[in-house]
Amino acid sequence: AGALQQVEADFAAERWPVRRSLLGSALLSNDETLGLDALELVCVALKATEAPSELELSLLKAFIPLRLKGCPPNSRKAIIDLMRKFLVRLKSATFGNAQLRRDLARLADLGLADAAVASLPERLRKAAERQSDANRVREWLSWYGRTLLGSLYPGAPFERTMLACELYQSFANIWAVRPSGTRPSDVHVDESDDPQLSLASPLTF
Repeated sequence: AGALQQVEADFAAERWPVRRSLLGSALLSNDETLGLDALELVCVALKATEAPSELELSLLKAFIPLRLKGCPPNSRKAIIDLMRKFLVRLKSATFGNAQLRRDLARLADLGLADAAVASLPERLRKAAERQSDANRVREWLSWYGRTLLGSLYPGAPFERTMLACELYQSFANIWAVRPSGTRPSDVHVDESDDPQLSLASPLTF
């Protein structure tokens, strides 16, 4: 998954050994083993804090609705596990520590257009990139939540309901807001585990 982001621009050319179309075809394949292997490539990054690329998010937008139509029990367990890892990665990638939030506040005070950000010091440019990544993650997570909830309706097929419920449970466990009046340390071992400190929060769907 890390390589995907580093060379995403190369997918349109012949330099990358696995073309975008080939990865998508593998992910959406009727071959469950091939599809799960491709899902692991998309979901799991070598660096836990690596932000997802546009490609990874778009591929999952195609994969999730397809698999909600039904999949074997063993595949369902693997999908839930890989998506859990992906959700944890999204939270880690969008964690906003104190320094990053100060840099973002400074950017907000400057009120610069996107084109002007390129002329700023490197630290502020990176802060702007982190916020852009977080905005993309927020949009995807909102889509993800809506998609899962939209699969829970009267008369929905059992397989769809089971997968949607289990994926949503995992989603809630990782991204649920801590109870009012509690501190991050009351609920989370590390503050980076607190979804309220993610630049992608709050989520709406």
